[in-house]
Amino acid sequence: MDSEELPESGVQKLWTKLKRDPLVPLGSLATCGALMYATYYMRQGNRDNFQKALRWRIVFQGVTVVAAAVSLYYYRPAPRTADGVPLHWNHETNERKAAMKEVEWKERFAAAQARRDAEDAAIRKMVEREIAAREAAEAKNAPAETKSAPEPQQSSSEAILARIGQDKRRFTFS
Repeated sequence: MDSEELPESGVQKLWTKLKRDPLVPLGSLATCGALMYATYYMRQGNRDNFQKALRWRIVFQGVTVVAAAVSLYYYRPAPRTADGVPLHWNHETNERKAAMKEVEWKERFAAAQARRDAEDAAIRKMVEREIAAREAAEAKNAPAETKSAPEPQQSSSEAILARIGQDKRRFTFS
């Protein structure tokens, strides 16, 4: 086995990170040193030097935080696919996946449109049956002498829309 295939030990990882970003550990050490000096001056009763040491601690801590933020920004991982491959490696694959997503979206849209059309047809059929049943019941219950000449025939869709209004899902049979 090559040494490249072996996993890094903890010490090797530490040295790699120290080489890559030395300001964060140095800032941490400087912050700890300022705190130790502040503790020393506090025990001595030297209030002025104690305050200065605490101010230096704040400065060192700020430098450490800024160094860590810059390091995170600079060394952030590249965006990756679901397989873990960086996106910038294979543009053709990314374009193909984008095209597949578009095709999938169009298929889902067409299926939703077909479901909506089927639902509209079912509602229209149900309304036509209910209207026919109501007219048959009215014709059966109406006296024979009040029957008049038939009204001019409208197209079935116009009659349905006139009965149920614009919103087909809010009609009632009363």
